[in-house]
This record gives sequence, structure tokens and C-alpha cells, in this order.
Amino acid sequence: MRGRWLCWMAVVFLWSLQAMAQGPSLVGQWKWGAGGGITEIRADGSGRDARGNTMQWTVQDAAARIYVLRWSHGYTDTVTLAADGMSLSGVNQQGLRFSATRVGKAPSPAPAPSPSPSGGAAIAGEWNWGMGGGIVEIRPDGTGRDGRGNTMRWTLRDPASRSYELRWSHGYTDTATLAADGNSLAAVNNQGSRFTATRRSGVTSRPLDLNGSWSNNLLHIWHEGDQVLITASWKRDNGVWVIFRAEGKLVGRTMNLPVRYSAMTNAVGGDLRGIFTVADDGNSISAHYTLDGRPYDDRVYQRDR
Repeated sequence: MRGRWLCWMAVVFLWSLQAMAQGPSLVGQWKWGAGGGITEIRADGSGRDARGNTMQWTVQDAAARIYVLRWSHGYTDTVTLAADGMSLSGVNQQGLRFSATRVGKAPSPAPAPSPSPSGGAAIAGEWNWGMGGGIVEIRPDGTGRDGRGNTMRWTLRDPASRSYELRWSHGYTDTATLAADGNSLAAVNNQGSRFTATRRSGVTSRPLDLNGSWSNNLLHIWHEGDQVLITASWKRDNGVWVIFRAEGKLVGRTMNLPVRYSAMTNAVGGDLRGIFTVADDGNSISAHYTLDGRPYDDRVYQRDR
């Protein structure tokens, strides 16, 4: 018991040191030099100026309070926050130097998030991802993956605001802010799309068995280990029967499968894919279809009793 207590106190101490090292926050409104007017810098890693230009910011060196701001108009600013948090000195990639002064008082640093007793990162766990992302696993070692097999690496950007950066293998970068209770994330990617994620908890893990018919015999699924085969057949409004086949691997509770139609009238052409996510109870499947990389259709299939 004493050993667990000492471990817990050590974790709290390390998190406290990290929060103190962060010092004042960049977040707030700034009177920008070089004729930029008022610029708003948000805790979620985004911002905008008075002209409507947007930007994404990241921490380059937390100890030295150096940040990088990448703007939608093509410029990149490297800025250093003063020790009192009230001014910035910056330079863009063209070598133009400028300064900025804070509007109002510097915000007080927020308390650091409570670490888990095991010493794992606060963001670690399984998450129901927004934007049709299915289940995302975030590991304490700074790595993670989604149900489609995409991998990522995450870093803690700002302990005071609980802000994280997630760099994905598919090219997207998410900036996510962890809620104070640790159970939700508010995020924005490098394309400006905003979404939320909720932590999965209290889910009983048991082997999935997807074998059988679904939605009144619309789908038939064969499932063995991580291998899944899905077939579907139905009659269109014009009386023509359509059949498709999707085959591949189940990763967690998600399948990202190519969908192939039989060569017949009314078959869908192009690169059609289905992202099938199985519900926690194993009795429904949410499907998000894309055609040539664009959203095509969304369906929910129920297990036949």
C-alpha cells in the first residue's frame, strides 16, 4: 500500500513540475504588430485575425515559451512569449520581425489534469471518435490507432489547457483539448473541421460473433477470427436486383472494406468502400459508405433475431 502511495505522489509531483514549467499561456487576444489588428489565439490550437485569416499553433519549445503559428494566408510566425505572459516577439519565414501585446490580463494557468494512479497519460484510453471515425485507441506510450488501421503519434502541447496534438499516418493532424473531467475531447484538424470524441467506459469486452443475417436478410455475414465476408442483395425501385460483396479484416469493432458489385445493370462504379462499426452490444452495425473518397451513404443494420 505504501509503495502505491509513493508512486502516486511521484506522478502528481512530476505533473506539477510540468505544469509549472509551462508558465503563462499563449491563449487570449493580442494586439498584433505589422498592422495585423486584434488576433485571437484559442486553447484548442487554432486562432484567427481581424481580417478572417485562420491559423493553427503548436509549441516548439515549452521551456523557452516558443510557439509556431501557421496561417491560412501562407505565412508562418515563430513567436516567443514573455515571462510575464503579456507580450510576444516574433519573426515570420520572410525574416520580418514584429511584436504583439496582450489585450487584458494574462490568464491564470489552469490546474493540470489528474493523472491516473498507474501513471498513464490522462488522454490514454478508448474513444468514440467523431466524424465517423469509429473507435480510436490512445496509448500511454504516445501512440494510437483507429479502427481502420491508421496509426498516430500524440504529444502533450500545453498541460495548463490540457491540449494535445495527434499526428496521423493518413496525413491529418488533430489538435484536441481534454475536458476537465477527462471524459470528452473537443478537437479540430488541420483542415479546420471540428469534432468531438467521448471516452468509452464500462464496456464489457467479449468476443464478437457477427455470423448470421442482418436487417431482414439484407446482409449475410460470415465471421471467423478477424476475417469477415459480407454479402448483400436487394431489389431496386426499378425492379433490378443488385448484389454486392465486401471482404476483409475486423480491427477492434471496425471494418474498412472495399465493396464490389456484380457486373450488372445499376451497379455502382468507382472506388466504393464501407466503414462498418459494430455497436458495443454486438447487435447493430453502423455503415458509412464513401465513393471515390467522398461520402456516399450511411446505414444502420440490425441483427436478425
